[in-house]
Amino acid sequence: MERGWYIEDIYELRRLPASSTNPILVKTGWVFLNRLSFPSPEEQLKKYLECSSLGNWTPIIFALAEFSSLNGRQDTLIATELKDFRHLDGYLLWKNCPKIFDSQIRALLKASYFRKAWIALPSIRKKSELHSALATIEKIMDQLNDQRSPFDRYPKVGIKINSIFALRHIEDLLESDFLIFDFDSIFTHLLGIPFRSPVLRDYLGLMEEEMETLSRWLEPVPFEEKWCGFISALSPEEWKKTGQLGWEAYFRRILPENE
Repeated sequence: MERGWYIEDIYELRRLPASSTNPILVKTGWVFLNRLSFPSPEEQLKKYLECSSLGNWTPIIFALAEFSSLNGRQDTLIATELKDFRHLDGYLLWKNCPKIFDSQIRALLKASYFRKAWIALPSIRKKSELHSALATIEKIMDQLNDQRSPFDRYPKVGIKINSIFALRHIEDLLESDFLIFDFDSIFTHLLGIPFRSPVLRDYLGLMEEEMETLSRWLEPVPFEEKWCGFISALSPEEWKKTGQLGWEAYFRRILPENE
């Protein structure tokens, strides 16, 4: 199991050593922050290529943008271009803001032509949502082909699992190319304890029944056939048997020092 990093903003990305060979999973929401208008696919392409050239990361995975209005935070772009979207926490971008989804997919397909970049779809909960996303990606690929624009014709498209609902229906999502499980978020939903709270680490040692439940939900995952990774601020050892399954990669979530 390779040990890599889960990067949630540009500042974390800049702190990584340039010589790192660890796998990396990058959230892309920071590309859209502190702006008055949407970045074009060309501008995004440049940023994604910069991310993938900082080291010899294999693989480099980009999780598509998710926007949240939690904690009263309202970024300038969300308050202008996305003013109708900011109250739709958790809704899928390609249904509610297809402009963002389209621009991200175009940029990442083009980036993958120069440096293999995988695409992780967040907030997928059922098969119909996955099929809708994949169908939209196919249409974008057809358009790029008609425009004679270079792009990766065989992109790796996977799912970032961060809810109990998606985990309970994991058999419906196995046709994706890869899977990444956000253990912190899943256990937050299961226990009602925020993953940033130190209480979660203390509870894991006592929650034998919950850990067994998580292991049982993971049983349908074909680890021998499919690339699977997981994200957590805790080490694989702290996740006990669950952390010792056939994972390809573990992505460490970096928490602020004061937490």
